[in-house]
Amino acid sequence: MPDDMTIPDSQVADEKTALRPPRRVLLRMGLLVAVPLIAIAIAVTYWLHSARYVSTENAYVKTNIAKLAAEVSGRAIAVNAHAHLKVKQGDILVAIDPRPFEIAVEHARAELDASRREIETLGATLKEARSELAEAQDRASYFRKRFERQIELARQGITAGTRRDELENDANAADDRVTMVRQKIRRVIASLGGDGDREIDQHPLVRAKMAALEQAKLNLEHTNVKAPADGTVVSVPLLPGEQITAAKPLFAIVTDTPPWVDANFKETELTHVRVGQKATVVLDIYPDYTVRLKLINSPDAPTFRAGTTATATIDTGRTRSLSDLLDNFTAMAASWE
Repeated sequence: MPDDMTIPDSQVADEKTALRPPRRVLLRMGLLVAVPLIAIAIAVTYWLHSARYVSTENAYVKTNIAKLAAEVSGRAIAVNAHAHLKVKQGDILVAIDPRPFEIAVEHARAELDASRREIETLGATLKEARSELAEAQDRASYFRKRFERQIELARQGITAGTRRDELENDANAADDRVTMVRQKIRRVIASLGGDGDREIDQHPLVRAKMAALEQAKLNLEHTNVKAPADGTVVSVPLLPGEQITAAKPLFAIVTDTPPWVDANFKETELTHVRVGQKATVVLDIYPDYTVRLKLINSPDAPTFRAGTTATATIDTGRTRSLSDLLDNFTAMAASWE
């Protein structure tokens, strides 16, 4: 039996193979290390870049909506509007029975004419009263002079005292007449608004009647309910023959004014938002079309309708760094202690 034993090559190869870790184990270890590292790298990259944009799906397209209402109450005799009708500003959409308002205009015109005649009569009365006052003053002056002369004659004993008393009564009666005429003039001037020489149409009573006539004409004009702006009628729950109440909305019109987007962000998302930053809006109905936040229409842009939902994104320009991440970890560690 030989002193040294020779180990076969096959046995040596089997021992080396047994000492090597299997490939499956290496692959598993590699995945256990690589996958978390890749996930951490992706998370860090996302965290660094996600601060730049804030986005919300709670956004809606808005536009001005005009509610149509009548200025006067009455019975609708014609309804010239229907749902989805395109209208122009000034189009007559609803007609109210004008007959009661035409009667009101005629009544106001008649009252204006009557007030003018009344003022004319007062003016003529004032003119007569002034002439009467001048005549009464002349008579009073005449009788007063006669009475004073009679006093002098009676003092000289030329005439009897009874004659003096008669002339005194005549003078007093003439003075009383002057006082009465002056009171009459004051009453007439008061009826004329304190100024007896103003024009008839400047008198307060006439001006009030003129204003009433203009109001009646305006009410008659308001029997035609017109579109307040260009736009599209939403719905018309009104039929001819129904009673209309003044100032009560009849139906709505979506105006053709440029629309806008109301985007409702959380308060924590608005920390770095500033005026003038760029923003994009993607309408849910047109997911392949991106517009600016101000919705500046272009020839190939789709139609924006009020109430359409959208997703708004604002580019705040904010950037993060690894130092921010380390600061966060430090703060978390300090809070755990």
